[in-house]
Amino acid sequence: MARSQTATSGRANFCFGDDDLRSLYVTASSSLLRLRVKVPGLSLGPLP
Repeated sequence: MARSQTATSGRANFCFGDDDLRSLYVTASSSLLRLRVKVPGLSLGPLP
């Protein structure tokens, strides 16, 4: 991870996204953070 940012408010959810599943999105009370990671997340398949 080249850069990280710390949210000062409580975390609520997180998920992997983007075409390569190497972006980790984290929601906080008043923030949305995007972190690029080296290892892709797990795809659960398309949503119904």
